[in-house]
Amino acid sequence: MTEYTDEERQTLRIAVYGAGLLVSKADPGSMEVEGSATATAIKSLSPELQEALGTVFPKLPRGSAAQVEGEVLDALRQSVAILKAKAPRVARAFPDAVVSVCDAAANADGGVSQPEVAAITKVKAALAEEL
Repeated sequence: MTEYTDEERQTLRIAVYGAGLLVSKADPGSMEVEGSATATAIKSLSPELQEALGTVFPKLPRGSAAQVEGEVLDALRQSVAILKAKAPRVARAFPDAVVSVCDAAANADGGVSQPEVAAITKVKAALAEEL
């Protein structure tokens, strides 16, 4: 079992839940439906990633859309670095896991809009960046 600090777990949670939030906010729709789809997708992540996230719901960023986006994308980059250092196998699976959460949110209301595609593209870019 990999040990994570509370701060690392919070960063991981902000990254995963926040990625779903970015997609949900990208195209006004049913936040309830998209939020539920995000939660369901997170529950289906690997046991190793579930363990890394822990069971506490994250304190998600607040502020303007740009501030929230910036904090979530930064958390994604930091999460990749945390996982590479502590759990390389989980780090390799992390980008696909996060994108699956984004896809679930985007498809929750029956289709994927261009703003949702743009949000997912930003998430993928952040996951690919090195700190």
